Amino acid sequence: MSQIYDRGPRSKIATEVQRLIDSKDGPSEDQVFELILEINSRIISDSKAKGVLLILDELGKFLEFASLYPERQDVFLLEHLVVRIL
Repeated sequence: MSQIYDRGPRSKIATEVQRLIDSKDGPSEDQVFELILEINSRIISDSKAKGVLLILDELGKFLEFASLYPERQDVFLLEHLVVRIL
């Protein structure tokens, strides 16, 4: 987002992203999902772009981690993103 918006006061979204990155437990899937939707909506409403293009590299690693640690990672986030954004 910092490449789309001029430098200046840190936005509420940027502050929230940094807070979640710095948090001890990391962001929940719901928090990640809500931030992606919020960023997408803001970029569209500010006429900066038509939306966010989310590219997931190494999807296999994501799925592997989810299968090894089902209590920590859930593939439903990916499904939720695909259904909601498309």
